[in-house]
This record gives sequence, structure tokens and C-alpha cells, in this order.
Amino acid sequence: MSRTSRSLTAALAALGLAAPAFASGDVLPTPRKAGEITYLSGGVGEREQKAIEREADDYDLQVTIDRPDGAYLAGSAVRIETPDGTDVLDTTAQGPMFLAQLPRGRYVLHASLDGYRSEKRVVDVSDLHPTRIVVTLAREGTEKTASAEPADTADAAQR
Repeated sequence: MSRTSRSLTAALAALGLAAPAFASGDVLPTPRKAGEITYLSGGVGEREQKAIEREADDYDLQVTIDRPDGAYLAGSAVRIETPDGTDVLDTTAQGPMFLAQLPRGRYVLHASLDGYRSEKRVVDVSDLHPTRIVVTLAREGTEKTASAEPADTADAAQR
């Protein structure tokens, strides 16, 4: 770090302007809004994953998108709708981690990515604890080897 950078960092810290994420080196993607829904996506790289994990409990729905071999996927289309088909959110996940603040209720989550089979999940969001799910997208033209299962089966059993 150069002398100027150290001086600037020290000055900002003395004024209380240095952000905690800056101090830890972790980078939190900017939360976004679509109507009344706040959501956050990312998780490309370990630093960003750690930053998102620290914020995750502030979100009612926590989704991880991966392949059957466990490799994370970024750039998936994510659409959330009510059971009657009313769109709540339609966006592109900027990484394998997708978090949303949703009102309590039942939703249908659709995840898709070019070259992969789409997945649809029914999710129940409660006030008691975050709903955590893993959506596994298999390549088109391959036999389905993994299904989207709740990340925490104990939580799923309680719903």
C-alpha cells in the first residue's frame, strides 16, 4: 500500500468513514429493489460469498444455484411468482447466491440458464426462520442426476 493510500485510509478510519466491508476486505453486492421486494445476488468468489453469508439472515428466502457436480452457477434467470401465477420478481442472479426479502406466504421459484434444464420449486416463506434451498440445474440433454432439495432438511420438515 502506498503512503498516500495509507494516509487516506487512516484519515477515513479516524473520521469513522471506513466501511466494515472495506476493513474486512469482503465485498457485498448492492441490494436491489423490484417493487416492494429487496433482493441481493452474487457470490462469485470467496470474499463476496462470505459477505453475502453475513447478510443472509436478513433475507427470508436464500437460494443457492448449482450443477449436479456441486459447481456453482452464475447468470441464472430467477423468477418468483405467487401460486396463481402473479409475478413477484423477475431478474438475473449475478452469482450462485440469491437472497430475497418476501412477505410470508407460498411462492413458485423458477430458475433457468441457457444450456441447462429449468427447475421449478414451490417454497414457503415464514416469519420464523429463513427458507434455504439449493436449486440444481442439469445440462440439457443429460439424464437428471440431482433434484433441487432443501439445503436444510430439518427446516423443510418443519414447514
